[in-house]
Amino acid sequence: MSVAPRLLTNLCYLAMMSLSLGLNLLPVFLTTLSTTYGGVDGLTQEQLGRLGAICFAGLVIGILITGPLADRWGAKLFAQLGNAFIGVSLVGAAFAPNYTLLGVALFFLGLGAGVLDMVLSPIVAALNPARRATAMNWLHSFYCVGCSGYNSGRYRGVATWVRLANCVPGVDAAAVGFAVSVFSAAISGVEC
Repeated sequence: MSVAPRLLTNLCYLAMMSLSLGLNLLPVFLTTLSTTYGGVDGLTQEQLGRLGAICFAGLVIGILITGPLADRWGAKLFAQLGNAFIGVSLVGAAFAPNYTLLGVALFFLGLGAGVLDMVLSPIVAALNPARRATAMNWLHSFYCVGCSGYNSGRYRGVATWVRLANCVPGVDAAAVGFAVSVFSAAISGVEC
């Protein structure tokens, strides 16, 4: 495999980690979100559950609309769009001033994750025809790496972690999205 497909494959692995960060961020912070957005009494169980449902609804919609559109317009655009949604929505969730805007940010977080989930596998499969099964296994293992890496860091008790954890993965996802767009645009002969 030449350097360009290998680099793009590795960027897809990082994007899978970003997808994982986005989807696994909410459950870790439910208690904090309850007190932050619910005041002294906290959010109700229904309101907390609604946040997860909103994120999941975005995920399902992202998966459903991306398949046919990616076939029509190419996967590259959707890889960029998914990373942008994840990055912007993580930063938006970190600074959401109220429950409603937090829900909007989480919807777009799920939407970006659904878009990425739908396009990363075909991209990696197309880039690695000789070792497709291995590359796909590696891609999906990075979901677990992102989830466990984030959650193990979360429990170390870093000061002001809520704001930091909400911002840093967003910046990471945005950087990965930018790198995917720049490198995939620069690679001639590799059509995503």
